[in-house]
Amino acid sequence: MFFNRVIPRANSAVTHFLRPSRIIFPKNMATTSQRKKREFLCILPDNPGVLELRRKVKSGHYSGIQPLIAQGSLVDGGAIFEQHPQEGEDAKFLGSVVVYTGEDVDEVRRMINNDIYATSGVWDLEKLKIYPVSYLLPKIDLQSLTIEFSGVVCPCCQTTNSGSLNFLSTRGKSCT
Repeated sequence: MFFNRVIPRANSAVTHFLRPSRIIFPKNMATTSQRKKREFLCILPDNPGVLELRRKVKSGHYSGIQPLIAQGSLVDGGAIFEQHPQEGEDAKFLGSVVVYTGEDVDEVRRMINNDIYATSGVWDLEKLKIYPVSYLLPKIDLQSLTIEFSGVVCPCCQTTNSGSLNFLSTRGKSCT
C-alpha cells in the first residue's frame, strides 16, 4: 500500500455508522502537474432580478461544473444569500462564491466565462472579484480516502465489524 499519513480516530461518525480507528491518506494526493495550480477565491454577484433565470439554468450549472470538480479545478463553492433562508422560505440570492484552481487568473476567468450562470446572464461579470488565496488545511481526495475500523457495532443489525472501506463507497449505504 502507498500511504504516507495516518490521522487518529475521529470524534464523530464518518458515515452513518462508522467511527474509524484511523483514516489513511494515499501518497498520490498531491497534484503532480508540471505547472503549479494556484487557488483563487471568486465572488460572483448576480444581476438584479435573475432569480427565475437562476432556477431555470441551475441543473445545467450543476452538470457543467462536474468535470471541473472531477479534475480539481473547482475546489469549493456555493450561494451567497442576503441571509440564510428559514425553513419553507425562498432563498434571497446575492450571487455565488467559488474557489477555483488554475495556473493564473486568465484560466480562472475562462472557467467562469464558460459557466451557464455567466453565459445566461445570471452572474454580473462586470462586478466579478477574483482574489488569489492559499488554504491552510490540506485538501482531501475522497476518491482515495480509506477508512480502517475495528470493533464497530452497526446500529442497524448490531453486529460487530472490523475492516476497511473506501469513504465514497460507504456514503448513503446501510448494512441491510
